[in-house]
Amino acid sequence: MRIALVSTPWPLFNRPSIQLGSLKAFISDRLPEVKVDTFHLYLQVAAALGYPLYEEISQSAWLAEPLYAALLYPEQLEAIERFWNRRVSRTNHCKQLPFLELCEKLSKCSKEILSAQDWARYRLIGLSVCFSQLTSSIYFITQIRKMAPDVPIVVGGSSCAGALGKSLLQTFPDITFVIEGEGELPLMKLVQEIATTKAPDAPAPGT
Repeated sequence: MRIALVSTPWPLFNRPSIQLGSLKAFISDRLPEVKVDTFHLYLQVAAALGYPLYEEISQSAWLAEPLYAALLYPEQLEAIERFWNRRVSRTNHCKQLPFLELCEKLSKCSKEILSAQDWARYRLIGLSVCFSQLTSSIYFITQIRKMAPDVPIVVGGSSCAGALGKSLLQTFPDITFVIEGEGELPLMKLVQEIATTKAPDAPAPGT
C-alpha cells in the first residue's frame, strides 16, 4: 500500500514541513508495510516564482490566499484582483508583477507539478492545511481529484479544527475525510481501514 502526504503553498520555503515529516515517520514506524511519499509542493512553486517573490507572499495571508482563490473562482477574478491591488502597494516584489500575470505563472507551474505525478496509484492522499494554505490546498485537491477520482483525500492541520473542518467537508465534496487535532493516530487508523478494502474506492464524504 502506498499513500501520499502533501504540503501546498505558502509555507516558508527555507523550512521543511514538520507535519509531513512527523506523520511519515510515525506511519513508517507503526506500519512498515505502508510506503509513504511526501510532496513539499511549495518548494517547487517557490523555485518557479522566484524566492524573493515567494517569500514576500508567504509572509502575509492577505497576499497568499487570493492567488489560488483566483484560480479556483475565475468568475470572481475582478473582485479578487481589486483586493490584491489594495494589499500590494507597500510590497517590494508583488507590486512589480501584474496580478493576472502572476496568476498565469502560478497556474502554469502548479499544473506542471501536478502532471508530474501519477496520483491514481495511491490508496490515500493527505494534505496538511495550516496558515495561508487553505485556498492552495483546495486548488490542488480539486485538480488531484480530476486525476485520481477514486482515491480518498484526507485533510488535517490547524486550519481544519472545529467548525472550519466540518464546513470543509460540507462545502468541498472532493474532500473525503477531515482529521482534527493531532494527526498521527487518526491517520494510522484511517490507513489501516483503507488497507483492508479490496479496491481504492473512496468512502462517502464525511464518514
